[in-house]
Amino acid sequence: MTKRTHQSNKTSDDTVKKKRSCPLSEAEDIQRKTQQILANQENINQLVDILNYCQSSDNNQTINAAVVGLSKLFSHFIANGDCMISQNLNENFESKDDNEDNRNCSKIYNSWMHKQYLTCQRYFIGFVHNADVNIQELALTALMTFVSNEFMAKQAVTHSDHVFEFPNMLFYRIVEALLFSDKTDEKMLIKKFNRFLKYSDVAYYTLKNIGTLTALNHSEIDKPKNEILVENTFYLLRSIKIPNNNEDISSFFLTKANADSVSDDFYGKLKDHRVYKKVFSKAWLNFLRLKLPSKIYKKALAILHTEVMPNMLNPKLLIDFLTDSYNLGGAISLLALNGLFILIHEHNLDYPDFYKKLYALVDTNAFVAKSSARFFYLLDLFLTSTHLPTYVVAAFAKKICRIALLLNPAGAMVAMTFVCNLIKRHSSIKTLIHRSSDENNSKILSDPYLMGENDPAKCKAMESSLWELQTLMEHYHPKVTSLAELFKKPMTSTETDISDYTDQTFRTILEKELNSKVPEDVALEFKIPMGLIPTSTEIWKFWSYNDRMEIS
Repeated sequence: MTKRTHQSNKTSDDTVKKKRSCPLSEAEDIQRKTQQILANQENINQLVDILNYCQSSDNNQTINAAVVGLSKLFSHFIANGDCMISQNLNENFESKDDNEDNRNCSKIYNSWMHKQYLTCQRYFIGFVHNADVNIQELALTALMTFVSNEFMAKQAVTHSDHVFEFPNMLFYRIVEALLFSDKTDEKMLIKKFNRFLKYSDVAYYTLKNIGTLTALNHSEIDKPKNEILVENTFYLLRSIKIPNNNEDISSFFLTKANADSVSDDFYGKLKDHRVYKKVFSKAWLNFLRLKLPSKIYKKALAILHTEVMPNMLNPKLLIDFLTDSYNLGGAISLLALNGLFILIHEHNLDYPDFYKKLYALVDTNAFVAKSSARFFYLLDLFLTSTHLPTYVVAAFAKKICRIALLLNPAGAMVAMTFVCNLIKRHSSIKTLIHRSSDENNSKILSDPYLMGENDPAKCKAMESSLWELQTLMEHYHPKVTSLAELFKKPMTSTETDISDYTDQTFRTILEKELNSKVPEDVALEFKIPMGLIPTSTEIWKFWSYNDRMEIS
Protein backbone atom coordinates (compact mmCIF):
# COMPACT_ATOMS: atom_id res chain seq x y z
CA MET A 1 0.00 0.00 0.00
CA THR A 2 2.80 2.41 0.89
CA LYS A 3 4.64 1.73 -2.35
CA ARG A 4 1.51 2.30 -4.45
CA THR A 5 0.79 5.58 -2.65
CA HIS A 6 4.32 6.75 -3.26
CA GLN A 7 4.06 5.88 -6.97
CA SER A 8 0.70 7.71 -7.31
CA ASN A 9 2.12 10.81 -5.60
CA LYS A 10 5.08 10.73 -7.97
CA THR A 11 2.76 10.47 -10.98
CA SER A 12 0.72 13.44 -9.69
CA ASP A 13 3.86 15.56 -9.27
CA ASP A 14 4.97 14.72 -12.81
CA THR A 15 1.56 15.80 -14.15
CA VAL A 16 1.79 19.15 -12.32
CA LYS A 17 5.30 19.70 -13.68
CA LYS A 18 4.10 18.94 -17.21
CA LYS A 19 1.21 21.40 -16.82
CA ARG A 20 3.56 24.06 -15.53
CA SER A 21 5.96 23.50 -18.40
CA CYS A 22 3.20 23.87 -21.03
CA PRO A 23 3.49 27.27 -22.79
CA LEU A 24 0.75 29.82 -22.08
CA SER A 25 -1.54 30.91 -24.87
CA GLU A 26 -0.89 34.35 -26.36
CA ALA A 27 -4.00 35.82 -24.71
CA GLU A 28 -2.97 34.41 -21.31
CA ASP A 29 0.57 35.69 -21.81
CA ILE A 30 -0.77 39.21 -22.48
CA GLN A 31 -2.96 39.11 -19.37
CA ARG A 32 -0.03 37.90 -17.22
CA LYS A 33 2.33 40.58 -18.51
CA THR A 34 -0.31 43.27 -18.03
CA GLN A 35 -0.70 42.30 -14.37
CA GLN A 36 3.06 42.17 -13.87
CA ILE A 37 3.57 45.67 -15.31
CA LEU A 38 0.77 47.14 -13.19
CA ALA A 39 2.19 45.41 -10.09
CA ASN A 40 5.80 46.49 -10.61
CA GLN A 41 6.99 49.22 -12.97
CA GLU A 42 10.35 47.44 -13.32
CA ASN A 43 8.57 45.08 -15.75
CA ILE A 44 7.80 47.94 -18.13
CA ASN A 45 9.89 46.41 -20.93
CA GLN A 46 7.21 43.74 -21.32
CA LEU A 47 5.01 46.52 -22.72
CA VAL A 48 6.90 46.16 -26.00
CA ASP A 49 5.97 42.47 -26.14
CA ILE A 50 2.26 43.30 -25.80
CA LEU A 51 2.54 45.97 -28.51
CA ASN A 52 4.21 43.47 -30.83
CA TYR A 53 1.19 41.17 -30.57
CA CYS A 54 -0.90 43.92 -32.20
CA GLN A 55 1.37 43.87 -35.22
CA SER A 56 2.39 40.25 -35.54
CA SER A 57 -0.74 38.30 -34.60
CA ASP A 58 -3.65 37.49 -36.91
CA ASN A 59 -5.65 35.82 -34.16
CA ASN A 60 -8.67 37.89 -33.14
CA GLN A 61 -8.59 36.52 -29.59
CA THR A 62 -4.96 37.60 -29.18
CA ILE A 63 -5.60 41.06 -30.63
CA ASN A 64 -8.65 41.41 -28.40
CA ALA A 65 -6.58 40.62 -25.32
CA ALA A 66 -3.85 43.02 -26.46
CA VAL A 67 -6.31 45.90 -26.93
CA VAL A 68 -7.83 45.30 -23.49
CA GLY A 69 -4.41 45.05 -21.84
CA LEU A 70 -2.95 48.12 -23.52
CA SER A 71 -6.06 50.11 -22.72
CA LYS A 72 -5.62 49.33 -19.00
CA LEU A 73 -1.90 50.05 -19.05
CA PHE A 74 -1.94 53.36 -20.86
CA SER A 75 -4.96 54.59 -18.91
CA HIS A 76 -2.84 54.01 -15.81
CA PHE A 77 0.28 55.64 -17.30
CA ILE A 78 -1.59 58.67 -18.64
CA ALA A 79 -3.14 59.25 -15.22
CA ASN A 80 0.39 59.20 -13.71
CA GLY A 81 1.72 61.56 -16.38
CA ASP A 82 4.20 59.00 -17.70
CA CYS A 83 3.12 59.41 -21.35
CA MET A 84 3.12 63.21 -21.42
CA ILE A 85 6.14 65.10 -22.75
CA SER A 86 4.73 68.61 -22.37
CA GLN A 87 7.15 70.79 -20.38
CA ASN A 88 4.51 71.83 -17.86
CA LEU A 89 3.31 68.30 -17.32
CA ASN A 90 6.81 66.96 -16.83
CA GLU A 91 7.59 69.56 -14.23
CA ASN A 92 4.43 68.74 -12.28
CA PHE A 93 4.87 65.00 -12.45
CA GLU A 94 8.60 64.99 -11.70
CA SER A 95 9.83 63.90 -8.32
CA LYS A 96 10.70 66.63 -5.90
CA ASP A 97 14.22 65.23 -5.79
CA ASP A 98 16.51 67.88 -7.28
CA ASN A 99 19.05 65.30 -8.40
CA GLU A 100 19.88 66.13 -12.03
CA ASP A 101 20.51 62.49 -12.92
CA ASN A 102 17.06 61.54 -11.68
CA ARG A 103 15.48 64.31 -13.71
CA ASN A 104 17.30 63.21 -16.86
CA CYS A 105 16.25 59.61 -16.30
CA SER A 106 12.67 60.74 -15.80
CA LYS A 107 12.74 62.68 -19.09
CA ILE A 108 14.17 59.72 -20.96
CA TYR A 109 11.54 57.44 -19.46
CA ASN A 110 8.70 59.84 -20.30
CA SER A 111 9.98 60.23 -23.84
CA TRP A 112 10.15 56.46 -24.29
CA MET A 113 6.66 55.98 -22.82
CA HIS A 114 5.27 58.70 -25.07
CA LYS A 115 6.74 56.90 -28.06
CA GLN A 116 5.10 53.63 -27.00
CA TYR A 117 1.81 55.49 -26.46
CA LEU A 118 1.90 56.87 -29.98
CA THR A 119 2.65 53.38 -31.29
CA CYS A 120 -0.38 52.05 -29.40
CA GLN A 121 -2.52 54.82 -30.89
CA ARG A 122 -1.32 53.92 -34.38
CA TYR A 123 -2.23 50.27 -33.91
CA PHE A 124 -5.66 51.09 -32.51
CA ILE A 125 -6.36 53.56 -35.34
CA GLY A 126 -5.42 50.77 -37.76
CA PHE A 127 -7.91 48.45 -36.08
CA VAL A 128 -10.68 51.05 -36.41
CA HIS A 129 -9.78 51.48 -40.07
CA ASN A 130 -9.80 47.81 -41.01
CA ALA A 131 -10.35 44.97 -38.57
CA ASP A 132 -12.95 42.57 -37.23
CA VAL A 133 -16.14 44.38 -36.19
CA ASN A 134 -15.73 43.47 -32.51
CA ILE A 135 -12.10 44.60 -32.50
CA GLN A 136 -13.11 47.82 -34.28
CA GLU A 137 -15.57 48.64 -31.53
CA LEU A 138 -13.12 47.68 -28.79
CA ALA A 139 -10.34 49.82 -30.29
CA LEU A 140 -12.71 52.77 -30.79
CA THR A 141 -13.83 52.58 -27.14
CA ALA A 142 -10.20 52.41 -25.99
CA LEU A 143 -9.24 55.46 -28.06
CA MET A 144 -12.14 57.47 -26.66
CA THR A 145 -11.00 56.42 -23.18
CA PHE A 146 -7.54 57.80 -24.02
CA VAL A 147 -9.16 61.10 -25.03
CA SER A 148 -10.86 61.30 -21.65
CA ASN A 149 -7.67 60.26 -19.81
CA GLU A 150 -5.57 62.90 -21.56
CA PHE A 151 -8.09 65.58 -20.63
CA MET A 152 -8.24 64.48 -16.98
CA ALA A 153 -4.45 64.26 -16.69
CA LYS A 154 -3.94 67.73 -18.09
CA GLN A 155 -6.63 69.18 -15.83
CA ALA A 156 -5.04 67.52 -12.80
CA VAL A 157 -1.57 69.02 -13.30
CA THR A 158 -2.31 72.43 -14.84
CA HIS A 159 -5.22 73.29 -12.54
CA SER A 160 -6.84 75.21 -15.41
CA ASP A 161 -10.26 75.51 -13.82
CA HIS A 162 -11.45 78.12 -16.28
CA VAL A 163 -10.10 76.70 -19.56
CA PHE A 164 -11.56 73.78 -21.49
CA GLU A 165 -9.03 72.13 -23.81
CA PHE A 166 -10.27 69.24 -25.91
CA PRO A 167 -7.54 66.67 -26.87
CA ASN A 168 -8.29 67.16 -30.56
CA MET A 169 -4.95 65.88 -31.86
CA LEU A 170 -5.93 62.31 -31.01
CA PHE A 171 -9.63 62.82 -31.70
CA TYR A 172 -8.87 64.14 -35.21
CA ARG A 173 -7.19 60.82 -36.03
CA ILE A 174 -10.19 58.93 -34.64
CA VAL A 175 -12.62 60.83 -36.90
CA GLU A 176 -10.29 60.32 -39.87
CA ALA A 177 -10.25 56.57 -39.22
CA LEU A 178 -14.05 56.52 -39.05
CA LEU A 179 -14.38 58.33 -42.37
CA PHE A 180 -11.94 56.06 -44.21
CA SER A 181 -12.93 52.80 -42.52
CA ASP A 182 -13.62 50.31 -45.31
CA LYS A 183 -15.09 47.58 -43.10
CA THR A 184 -18.17 49.24 -41.69
CA ASP A 185 -20.79 46.54 -42.16
CA GLU A 186 -24.09 48.38 -42.54
CA LYS A 187 -22.34 51.36 -40.89
CA MET A 188 -22.30 49.47 -37.58
CA LEU A 189 -19.13 51.24 -36.41
CA ILE A 190 -20.71 54.66 -36.95
CA LYS A 191 -23.82 53.46 -35.12
CA LYS A 192 -21.60 52.41 -32.20
CA PHE A 193 -19.97 55.83 -32.27
CA ASN A 194 -23.41 57.44 -31.88
CA ARG A 195 -23.29 56.86 -28.15
CA PHE A 196 -20.50 59.47 -27.98
CA LEU A 197 -22.27 61.94 -30.30
CA LYS A 198 -24.92 62.63 -27.68
CA TYR A 199 -22.26 64.69 -25.89
CA SER A 200 -22.03 68.29 -27.08
CA ASP A 201 -18.23 68.52 -27.05
CA VAL A 202 -17.82 65.32 -29.08
CA ALA A 203 -20.46 66.47 -31.58
CA TYR A 204 -18.77 69.86 -32.00
CA TYR A 205 -15.27 68.51 -32.60
CA THR A 206 -16.59 65.75 -34.85
CA LEU A 207 -18.19 68.38 -37.10
CA LYS A 208 -15.07 70.54 -36.94
CA ASN A 209 -12.82 67.65 -37.96
CA ILE A 210 -15.19 66.55 -40.74
CA GLY A 211 -15.07 70.08 -42.11
CA THR A 212 -11.27 70.01 -42.08
CA LEU A 213 -10.95 66.52 -43.57
CA THR A 214 -13.47 67.09 -46.37
CA ALA A 215 -11.77 70.38 -47.28
CA LEU A 216 -8.53 68.57 -48.11
CA ASN A 217 -7.66 67.79 -51.70
CA HIS A 218 -8.90 64.24 -52.32
CA SER A 219 -8.46 64.33 -56.11
CA GLU A 220 -5.63 61.80 -55.95
CA ILE A 221 -7.55 59.04 -54.16
CA ASP A 222 -9.10 56.31 -56.26
CA LYS A 223 -12.83 55.93 -56.87
CA PRO A 224 -13.53 53.08 -54.35
CA LYS A 225 -11.76 54.98 -51.56
CA ASN A 226 -13.61 58.18 -52.46
CA GLU A 227 -16.94 56.34 -52.25
CA ILE A 228 -16.00 55.00 -48.81
CA LEU A 229 -15.13 58.53 -47.64
CA VAL A 230 -18.37 59.98 -49.03
CA GLU A 231 -20.65 57.26 -47.62
CA ASN A 232 -19.09 57.27 -44.15
CA THR A 233 -19.10 61.09 -44.00
CA PHE A 234 -22.76 61.22 -45.04
CA TYR A 235 -23.91 58.73 -42.42
CA LEU A 236 -21.76 60.33 -39.72
CA LEU A 237 -23.13 63.80 -40.51
CA ARG A 238 -26.69 62.53 -40.35
CA SER A 239 -26.02 61.04 -36.91
CA ILE A 240 -25.22 64.43 -35.36
CA LYS A 241 -28.06 66.38 -33.78
CA ILE A 242 -27.67 70.16 -33.63
CA PRO A 243 -28.97 72.03 -30.54
CA ASN A 244 -31.70 74.56 -31.29
CA ASN A 245 -30.90 76.75 -28.29
CA ASN A 246 -28.41 77.04 -25.45
CA GLU A 247 -30.68 75.09 -23.10
CA ASP A 248 -30.20 71.99 -25.27
CA ILE A 249 -26.46 71.99 -24.47
CA SER A 250 -26.17 70.20 -21.15
CA SER A 251 -24.16 67.00 -21.54
CA PHE A 252 -20.38 66.82 -22.07
CA PHE A 253 -18.12 63.81 -22.53
CA LEU A 254 -15.13 65.50 -20.90
CA THR A 255 -15.86 66.74 -17.40
CA LYS A 256 -13.73 67.58 -14.40
CA ALA A 257 -13.30 65.00 -11.67
CA ASN A 258 -15.26 67.31 -9.36
CA ALA A 259 -18.18 68.19 -11.60
CA ASP A 260 -19.72 70.46 -8.94
CA SER A 261 -16.78 72.85 -9.20
CA VAL A 262 -17.26 73.51 -12.93
CA SER A 263 -18.02 77.19 -13.52
CA ASP A 264 -20.59 78.40 -16.03
CA ASP A 265 -17.92 79.70 -18.41
CA PHE A 266 -15.67 76.60 -18.22
CA TYR A 267 -16.82 75.27 -21.61
CA GLY A 268 -16.71 78.71 -23.17
CA LYS A 269 -18.03 78.83 -26.75
CA LEU A 270 -19.35 75.26 -26.51
CA LYS A 271 -22.27 76.63 -24.50
CA ASP A 272 -23.43 78.72 -27.48
CA HIS A 273 -25.64 76.81 -29.94
CA ARG A 274 -24.60 79.08 -32.84
CA VAL A 275 -21.06 77.66 -32.94
CA TYR A 276 -22.54 74.22 -33.61
CA LYS A 277 -24.48 75.62 -36.57
CA LYS A 278 -21.29 77.22 -37.86
CA VAL A 279 -19.22 74.02 -37.91
CA PHE A 280 -22.29 72.09 -39.12
CA SER A 281 -22.61 74.42 -42.10
CA LYS A 282 -18.91 74.17 -42.95
CA ALA A 283 -18.93 70.37 -42.71
CA TRP A 284 -21.95 70.01 -45.02
CA LEU A 285 -20.73 72.57 -47.56
CA ASN A 286 -17.33 70.88 -47.81
CA PHE A 287 -18.99 67.46 -48.03
CA LEU A 288 -21.23 68.57 -50.92
CA ARG A 289 -18.12 69.68 -52.83
CA LEU A 290 -16.81 66.10 -52.92
CA LYS A 291 -17.39 63.79 -55.87
CA LEU A 292 -20.70 62.35 -54.75
CA PRO A 293 -21.83 58.98 -56.18
CA SER A 294 -25.34 59.07 -57.63
CA LYS A 295 -26.85 57.16 -54.68
CA ILE A 296 -25.44 59.52 -52.03
CA TYR A 297 -26.17 62.56 -54.23
CA LYS A 298 -29.88 61.69 -54.29
CA LYS A 299 -30.00 60.87 -50.59
CA ALA A 300 -28.33 64.17 -49.71
CA LEU A 301 -30.77 66.16 -51.86
CA ALA A 302 -33.71 64.31 -50.29
CA ILE A 303 -32.80 65.45 -46.75
CA LEU A 304 -31.35 68.93 -47.36
CA HIS A 305 -34.65 70.75 -46.84
CA THR A 306 -35.55 68.88 -43.63
CA GLU A 307 -32.28 68.00 -41.86
CA VAL A 308 -29.62 70.39 -43.18
CA MET A 309 -31.03 73.79 -44.17
CA PRO A 310 -32.94 74.38 -40.88
CA ASN A 311 -29.66 73.90 -38.95
CA MET A 312 -27.48 76.18 -41.10
CA LEU A 313 -26.65 79.75 -40.17
CA ASN A 314 -27.05 80.84 -43.79
CA PRO A 315 -28.92 78.40 -46.07
CA LYS A 316 -28.26 80.73 -49.03
CA LEU A 317 -24.79 79.17 -49.22
CA LEU A 318 -26.49 76.16 -50.83
CA ILE A 319 -27.75 78.20 -53.80
CA ASP A 320 -24.95 77.13 -56.17
CA PHE A 321 -25.24 73.46 -55.25
CA LEU A 322 -29.03 73.39 -55.58
CA THR A 323 -29.18 75.36 -58.83
CA ASP A 324 -26.48 73.18 -60.41
CA SER A 325 -28.42 70.09 -59.30
CA TYR A 326 -31.67 71.54 -60.63
CA ASN A 327 -30.07 72.14 -64.02
CA LEU A 328 -29.01 68.49 -64.36
CA GLY A 329 -32.55 67.32 -65.09
CA GLY A 330 -34.24 64.02 -64.29
CA ALA A 331 -34.60 62.67 -60.75
CA ILE A 332 -31.82 64.95 -59.48
CA SER A 333 -33.83 68.03 -60.48
CA LEU A 334 -36.96 66.68 -58.80
CA LEU A 335 -35.08 66.27 -55.53
CA ALA A 336 -33.33 69.65 -55.80
CA LEU A 337 -36.73 71.30 -56.07
CA ASN A 338 -37.29 70.76 -52.33
CA GLY A 339 -34.35 72.95 -51.34
CA LEU A 340 -35.04 75.55 -54.02
CA PHE A 341 -38.59 75.93 -52.75
CA ILE A 342 -37.27 76.96 -49.32
CA LEU A 343 -34.75 79.38 -50.83
CA ILE A 344 -37.38 80.99 -53.09
CA HIS A 345 -40.16 81.31 -50.52
CA GLU A 346 -38.17 81.92 -47.33
CA HIS A 347 -34.96 83.57 -48.56
CA ASN A 348 -36.24 85.49 -51.62
CA LEU A 349 -34.09 83.68 -54.17
CA ASP A 350 -34.52 85.17 -57.65
CA TYR A 351 -34.09 82.28 -60.08
CA PRO A 352 -34.25 83.20 -63.80
CA ASP A 353 -36.14 80.84 -66.11
CA PHE A 354 -37.39 78.88 -63.10
CA TYR A 355 -40.76 78.00 -64.63
CA LYS A 356 -39.11 77.09 -67.91
CA LYS A 357 -36.99 74.46 -66.13
CA LEU A 358 -39.93 73.39 -63.98
CA TYR A 359 -42.02 72.85 -67.13
CA ALA A 360 -39.27 70.63 -68.55
CA LEU A 361 -39.44 68.40 -65.44
CA VAL A 362 -43.06 67.43 -66.09
CA ASP A 363 -42.86 64.11 -67.92
CA THR A 364 -43.95 60.51 -67.44
CA ASN A 365 -41.07 59.85 -65.04
CA ALA A 366 -42.36 62.54 -62.68
CA PHE A 367 -45.52 60.47 -62.15
CA VAL A 368 -43.73 57.24 -61.26
CA ALA A 369 -40.69 58.54 -59.31
CA LYS A 370 -40.41 57.82 -55.59
CA SER A 371 -40.59 61.55 -54.90
CA SER A 372 -43.63 62.11 -57.16
CA ALA A 373 -45.95 62.98 -54.25
CA ARG A 374 -43.55 65.67 -53.01
CA PHE A 375 -42.99 66.93 -56.57
CA PHE A 376 -46.69 67.48 -57.29
CA TYR A 377 -47.15 69.08 -53.90
CA LEU A 378 -44.42 71.61 -54.73
CA LEU A 379 -45.63 72.01 -58.33
CA ASP A 380 -49.09 72.82 -56.99
CA LEU A 381 -47.60 75.47 -54.69
CA PHE A 382 -45.53 77.05 -57.46
CA LEU A 383 -48.64 77.33 -59.68
CA THR A 384 -50.81 78.81 -56.93
CA SER A 385 -50.07 82.46 -57.66
CA THR A 386 -52.80 84.23 -59.62
CA HIS A 387 -50.15 86.58 -61.05
CA LEU A 388 -48.73 83.89 -63.30
CA PRO A 389 -49.12 84.54 -67.04
CA THR A 390 -52.00 82.59 -68.59
CA TYR A 391 -49.75 80.97 -71.17
CA VAL A 392 -47.61 79.42 -68.38
CA VAL A 393 -50.61 77.82 -66.64
CA ALA A 394 -52.06 76.69 -69.98
CA ALA A 395 -48.76 75.06 -70.93
CA PHE A 396 -48.67 73.00 -67.71
CA ALA A 397 -52.34 71.98 -68.05
CA LYS A 398 -51.91 70.93 -71.68
CA LYS A 399 -48.71 68.98 -71.10
CA ILE A 400 -50.12 67.10 -68.12
CA CYS A 401 -53.26 66.18 -70.10
CA ARG A 402 -51.15 64.89 -72.98
CA ILE A 403 -48.98 62.81 -70.62
CA ALA A 404 -52.11 61.41 -68.95
CA LEU A 405 -52.83 59.48 -72.16
CA LEU A 406 -49.65 57.45 -71.56
CA LEU A 407 -50.05 56.82 -67.83
CA ASN A 408 -51.50 53.96 -65.84
CA PRO A 409 -54.78 54.63 -63.98
CA ALA A 410 -53.03 55.87 -60.83
CA GLY A 411 -51.02 58.47 -62.76
CA ALA A 412 -54.02 59.48 -64.88
CA MET A 413 -56.04 60.18 -61.71
CA VAL A 414 -53.28 62.47 -60.40
CA ALA A 415 -53.15 64.26 -63.77
CA MET A 416 -56.93 64.78 -63.93
CA THR A 417 -57.11 66.09 -60.37
CA PHE A 418 -54.16 68.42 -60.88
CA VAL A 419 -55.54 69.92 -64.11
CA CYS A 420 -58.98 70.30 -62.57
CA ASN A 421 -57.47 72.31 -59.68
CA LEU A 422 -55.52 74.47 -62.15
CA ILE A 423 -58.67 75.35 -64.07
CA LYS A 424 -60.57 76.16 -60.86
CA ARG A 425 -57.72 78.39 -59.73
CA HIS A 426 -57.08 80.07 -63.10
CA SER A 427 -60.42 80.57 -64.83
CA SER A 428 -58.69 82.17 -67.84
CA ILE A 429 -57.78 78.73 -69.24
CA LYS A 430 -61.34 77.35 -69.12
CA THR A 431 -61.63 78.19 -72.82
CA LEU A 432 -59.26 75.31 -73.59
CA ILE A 433 -61.79 72.69 -72.48
CA HIS A 434 -64.39 73.08 -75.26
CA ARG A 435 -62.39 74.96 -77.89
CA SER A 436 -63.10 73.76 -81.43
CA SER A 437 -62.02 76.83 -83.41
CA ASP A 438 -59.06 79.17 -83.36
CA GLU A 439 -58.96 82.95 -82.92
CA ASN A 440 -60.14 83.44 -86.54
CA ASN A 441 -63.17 81.19 -85.94
CA SER A 442 -61.61 78.58 -88.21
CA LYS A 443 -62.11 74.96 -87.25
CA ILE A 444 -59.02 73.40 -85.65
CA LEU A 445 -58.05 70.47 -87.87
CA SER A 446 -54.82 69.55 -86.09
CA ASP A 447 -53.35 70.23 -82.67
CA PRO A 448 -50.84 73.13 -82.84
CA TYR A 449 -49.38 72.25 -79.44
CA LEU A 450 -45.65 71.41 -79.56
CA MET A 451 -45.03 68.61 -77.08
CA GLY A 452 -41.27 68.62 -77.58
CA GLU A 453 -40.89 72.35 -76.85
CA ASN A 454 -39.53 72.99 -73.31
CA ASP A 455 -40.36 76.70 -73.28
CA PRO A 456 -43.95 77.36 -72.09
CA ALA A 457 -44.01 80.58 -74.12
CA LYS A 458 -43.29 78.75 -77.39
CA CYS A 459 -45.28 75.51 -77.03
CA LYS A 460 -48.52 77.10 -78.40
CA ALA A 461 -50.68 75.72 -75.59
CA MET A 462 -53.01 78.75 -75.77
CA GLU A 463 -53.74 77.96 -79.43
CA SER A 464 -54.66 74.37 -78.62
CA SER A 465 -57.44 72.66 -76.66
CA LEU A 466 -57.70 69.97 -73.98
CA TRP A 467 -59.10 67.37 -76.37
CA GLU A 468 -57.30 64.71 -74.31
CA LEU A 469 -60.06 64.99 -71.73
CA GLN A 470 -62.58 63.61 -74.23
CA THR A 471 -60.28 60.67 -74.91
CA LEU A 472 -59.89 59.98 -71.20
CA MET A 473 -63.66 59.78 -70.87
CA GLU A 474 -63.33 56.48 -72.76
CA HIS A 475 -60.65 55.15 -70.39
CA TYR A 476 -60.95 51.51 -69.34
CA HIS A 477 -60.79 52.40 -65.64
CA PRO A 478 -64.10 53.80 -64.36
CA LYS A 479 -62.48 56.14 -61.83
CA VAL A 480 -60.45 57.86 -64.54
CA THR A 481 -63.59 58.15 -66.66
CA SER A 482 -65.57 59.71 -63.84
CA LEU A 483 -62.78 62.25 -63.14
CA ALA A 484 -62.60 63.20 -66.82
CA GLU A 485 -66.37 63.67 -67.00
CA LEU A 486 -66.17 66.30 -64.24
CA PHE A 487 -64.92 68.73 -66.87
CA LYS A 488 -68.35 68.51 -68.59
CA LYS A 489 -70.11 69.81 -65.49
CA PRO A 490 -70.06 73.31 -63.96
CA MET A 491 -66.99 73.61 -61.72
CA THR A 492 -67.10 74.74 -58.12
CA SER A 493 -64.34 76.81 -56.54
CA THR A 494 -63.42 74.08 -54.04
CA GLU A 495 -60.22 72.32 -55.01
CA THR A 496 -59.62 68.59 -54.61
CA ASP A 497 -56.87 67.37 -52.32
CA ILE A 498 -54.36 65.87 -54.72
CA SER A 499 -52.68 63.86 -51.93
CA ASP A 500 -55.65 61.49 -52.03
CA TYR A 501 -54.37 60.29 -55.40
CA THR A 502 -50.57 60.70 -55.23
CA ASP A 503 -50.30 57.86 -52.72
CA GLN A 504 -51.89 55.41 -55.16
CA THR A 505 -50.00 53.11 -57.51
CA PHE A 506 -51.11 50.63 -60.12
CA ARG A 507 -50.39 47.86 -57.61
CA THR A 508 -52.56 49.38 -54.88
CA ILE A 509 -55.43 49.91 -57.33
CA LEU A 510 -55.17 46.30 -58.52
CA GLU A 511 -55.03 44.95 -54.96
CA LYS A 512 -58.07 47.03 -54.02
CA GLU A 513 -60.04 45.57 -56.93
CA LEU A 514 -58.95 42.01 -56.16
CA ASN A 515 -59.85 42.35 -52.49
CA SER A 516 -63.18 44.08 -53.04
CA LYS A 517 -66.31 42.14 -52.17
CA VAL A 518 -68.29 40.83 -55.15
CA PRO A 519 -72.13 40.87 -54.82
CA GLU A 520 -73.59 37.42 -54.29
CA ASP A 521 -76.24 37.80 -57.02
CA VAL A 522 -74.46 38.88 -60.16
CA ALA A 523 -76.68 40.02 -63.07
CA LEU A 524 -75.92 38.00 -66.20
CA GLU A 525 -78.61 39.46 -68.53
CA PHE A 526 -79.83 42.99 -68.97
CA LYS A 527 -83.32 41.81 -70.12
CA ILE A 528 -85.70 39.69 -68.09
CA PRO A 529 -85.92 36.26 -69.81
CA MET A 530 -89.43 35.02 -70.72
CA GLY A 531 -88.48 31.35 -71.01
CA LEU A 532 -85.67 28.94 -71.57
CA ILE A 533 -85.75 29.57 -75.32
CA PRO A 534 -87.86 32.64 -76.22
CA THR A 535 -90.20 32.14 -79.17
CA SER A 536 -89.06 35.33 -80.86
CA THR A 537 -85.50 34.13 -81.29
CA GLU A 538 -84.21 33.06 -84.71
CA ILE A 539 -82.93 29.80 -83.30
CA TRP A 540 -86.20 28.07 -84.40
CA LYS A 541 -85.30 28.29 -88.04
CA PHE A 542 -82.82 25.47 -87.50
CA TRP A 543 -85.62 23.05 -86.52
CA SER A 544 -88.64 21.77 -88.40
CA TYR A 545 -92.19 22.18 -87.06
CA ASN A 546 -92.29 18.57 -85.88
CA ASP A 547 -89.00 18.96 -84.02
CA ARG A 548 -90.38 22.06 -82.41
CA MET A 549 -93.47 20.23 -81.22
CA GLU A 550 -91.33 17.48 -79.71
CA ILE A 551 -89.26 20.03 -77.83
CA SER A 552 -92.42 21.67 -76.51
